[in-house]
Amino acid sequence: KEVAAEVKNLFAEIVFITVSQTIDVKEIKMNVDVAAKRIMNGERVLIILDDIWERLVLPDVGIPCGNDHMNCKIVLTSRSRNVCEGMNVDRNICVNILTKKEAWFLFKRIVGDEKLANDSSLEKIAKEVTEECGGLPLIIQAVGNALKNKKIDIWEAALDRLRKHAPLELDPEISSAFTHLKLSYDLIDSKEAKSCFLLCSLFKE
Repeated sequence: KEVAAEVKNLFAEIVFITVSQTIDVKEIKMNVDVAAKRIMNGERVLIILDDIWERLVLPDVGIPCGNDHMNCKIVLTSRSRNVCEGMNVDRNICVNILTKKEAWFLFKRIVGDEKLANDSSLEKIAKEVTEECGGLPLIIQAVGNALKNKKIDIWEAALDRLRKHAPLELDPEISSAFTHLKLSYDLIDSKEAKSCFLLCSLFKE
């Protein structure tokens, strides 16, 4: 979205589409319909395809591209380098995880720098919790927001839980992320808020 904002003056139209794990070809075609016509008319169009999980054949989803449509530029994001390579991208830009210093800075900003500075025991646990987040901003935000108003015994229990990583029959990386996100859900105090969260999860993205 930030890229789109930076280059908006260079294109007649910018289309942002979240593809996600389950590809909805009909919806993608519907979203690019007008843009595709502008591409065919020679206008410059940028199409951003976010969160691609598997190789996507662009003409099959209504996106004119290739040597005959150089006025169409495509940016895609994926968790998998293999997906990017399978779609013959011109350039791979890898977004690395945060360094320890960056992760700690973000965590402190979420939890409250002053709160941690005034309690050395809490600060020590907070640093260990941050390390368990693996440098992933989404996880740091989720865990930080879940713990920021909790007592130290909750922090200690959370750290112990994160270290153990709840056993799941999933890819270890996914299992770890799931553990962190589930912790943030379990620490929601209000039953109504939990119900609301579960209701929202029924909707795409």
